[in-house]
Amino acid sequence: MELEKEFLSQVSVDDGWEIVEKFNFIVRESGSEGERQAMRLLTEKLDSYGVEYKLHTPQLFVSLPRSATLQVLGPNGRTLKVKTPSMSKSTAPGFVTAELVYISSGYAKEASDVFAGIEADVGAVRGKAVLTEGLPLPARVTDLMAAGAAAVVFISPGERIHEGICTNIWGAPDLDSISRKPDLPVVSVKKSDGLWLKEQIQAGQVKVQIGTELEEGWKPVSVLVAEIKGTVEPEKFILVHGHLDSWHVGISDNATGDATLLELARVLKKFEKNLKRSVRIAWWSGHSHGRYAGSTWYADTFALDLLENCIAHVNCDSTGTKDADAFEDISIMKEFEGFCKAAIKDAVGAEATAARVARAGDCSFSNLGVGTFYMLFTTIPESVMKARGLYHVGGSGGHNEWHHEDDTIETADKDRLLRDTKAYALSVLRFANSAVLPYNFVDAAKEISETIKGYAARAQEGGFDLNPVVGEAQAFVASCEKLAAKQAALKDREMADPEVKALNKALMEVDRMVVRLNYVRDDWFKHDPALESKPVPDLAFAVDLPSLEKGSDKYHLTVSQLRRGFNKVMWTLRKARAVAEGVV
Repeated sequence: MELEKEFLSQVSVDDGWEIVEKFNFIVRESGSEGERQAMRLLTEKLDSYGVEYKLHTPQLFVSLPRSATLQVLGPNGRTLKVKTPSMSKSTAPGFVTAELVYISSGYAKEASDVFAGIEADVGAVRGKAVLTEGLPLPARVTDLMAAGAAAVVFISPGERIHEGICTNIWGAPDLDSISRKPDLPVVSVKKSDGLWLKEQIQAGQVKVQIGTELEEGWKPVSVLVAEIKGTVEPEKFILVHGHLDSWHVGISDNATGDATLLELARVLKKFEKNLKRSVRIAWWSGHSHGRYAGSTWYADTFALDLLENCIAHVNCDSTGTKDADAFEDISIMKEFEGFCKAAIKDAVGAEATAARVARAGDCSFSNLGVGTFYMLFTTIPESVMKARGLYHVGGSGGHNEWHHEDDTIETADKDRLLRDTKAYALSVLRFANSAVLPYNFVDAAKEISETIKGYAARAQEGGFDLNPVVGEAQAFVASCEKLAAKQAALKDREMADPEVKALNKALMEVDRMVVRLNYVRDDWFKHDPALESKPVPDLAFAVDLPSLEKGSDKYHLTVSQLRRGFNKVMWTLRKARAVAEGVV
């Protein structure tokens, strides 16, 4: 297509790379002067492009680590270097003293494992400090907090101690979620010190004294939202976004993503007369130190607008990193997989593979049912990671400088930034300009149907019948096949055609239900915890049913959960079918 060819030829990252170079000297803590300085650099560029924007400064809860100590007491005593993550309990001015015990949880074998909890039985850890492997992220902290641990000491996968955030509360806490804030101090040690601690535990009882100090509270945090208006359906928009705040200068996480967003604003403004729907481009703060507080505030504040008008959201994190040439396991919801693979290939000639979207990365719009594609993007190939002895982290294209003082401009690559930015640019332009919205619900419905079928088999073993839901899911697949035929029949019509508009309205309604069905359990206007999200989560409890003793409390509780999940999933599938059937 000539428009797309011309559009891609105009994509440049000269301005974006200038931002990367300047961000290399700015520590962008949430709510800090560094954050505001970075925002000023962006708004100066937006002003020069003539792009309209709004700079919001909501009061959000942030947690800024300031210091931490770990002292091993006794004759073999030693003081170890440690870091504490955001949202850990602050012990200052005191300490927590406890026996240190070891629980094996292992390191991530692949990228998706980074966010996993502890699969092993944690045993009797109440009142004790727990030494375990991994990064200081919510799932393992939540598991150990529930077991009554007095403190947690994480053994980093390498000699770098990575920053992180350990609460599972998504966004700013509210009256319902504040009780989930960690009530124990959390620290991390480098791998060699962790192995030494394991040796001490194996040799006999070890007692440790742990101290943490964090600066916490409600602060004005910057949220910048630019908009390039569409010419046909300006009220409808695709939201493209990424976080501005950082650990240290955070070049690969996420100065490069911020640069990609800036270029999208520049080039889309240049082609605004060719843009049919609007594009909103947002830079959030509060991501690293507030568990996605900025994007969550936006979801809460503009919920109705998002529900009615947002056709998709696209996260931009860790683009353009050095040696990141693998387009593998890119986060894409099933209904967008074919569209994204085609857009990436057409933009940069790469074959991409997709993975289920994790409950992470400013994916703050799932409870509203807004579908998404992309989160992290290109990565260092797995074979290269193994050859270099790299371990999996939560971003930075796989670079182990992630969330560390070493995440400087050496982790970025201007040519790869241009390549990745072109892939984002074409994806956004093509989605915004598609007369018929490019949702593929056949693939999404089949994925949901197969998931439910697997749960039903397990439920049957445990004496619970999910087969009616299996039948309803299969009927939904058939309805989506009819919907796809309608999409194909109207694909060459104009966006303003009344029949196209009616179809697109139905497609958005179906996606709201599909996203919620496949990703979240809580209310439309709440936020599920920052924990692993299993497919069709309301029925995922069926997996455990056969292993439970019939008649036990756990068995009856699980059956009650499944009965309610049964009703919710059946109702959602029926409603989605009715919407689909209503336009075919």
